[in-house]
Amino acid sequence: MGLLGAFVLGYWMGTRAGEDGAKRMMSAGLKILQSEEFQSTLAGVAGMARGALGQVLDKGAERGLKVA
Repeated sequence: MGLLGAFVLGYWMGTRAGEDGAKRMMSAGLKILQSEEFQSTLAGVAGMARGALGQVLDKGAERGLKVA
């Protein structure tokens, strides 16, 4: 939900900034997405998600549930 809100806010700001402003915002967004810090954060979140999923699957296996 927060991502959708950020998108709407960014879109609205882009329409107010004009074509040059929208290009600057896109450039800044790409720099953020390609930054080492963002990539590291993303990798950390993915690792935590894998760990949580593994725990859920392990608990299910303990209770005799099978994953197709």
